[in-house]
Amino acid sequence: MFPTRQPGLVWRMVDDEVVILNRQTEQVHRLNVTASHIWDLCDGANTPDEIAARLAGKFDRTAAQVIGDVHSTIAQLRELGLIASE
Repeated sequence: MFPTRQPGLVWRMVDDEVVILNRQTEQVHRLNVTASHIWDLCDGANTPDEIAARLAGKFDRTAAQVIGDVHSTIAQLRELGLIASE
């Protein structure tokens, strides 16, 4: 699985956090710093394990410590319609 951001969303970095506008639903989402890093890596080129490895390096953790958070965040982003369904 290679999580990919839903096409057509408008997003910007604001103070180290991602703010996403979904014009289709007219909803605005603000991601915390950790979710913002995960969002940035959901580019269709990284698996959740690769995202966890990169996130772990960023926050001085091990991939095993963050993999659950990565899967949970990706699932939440998918439920919100921000990550394309497989």
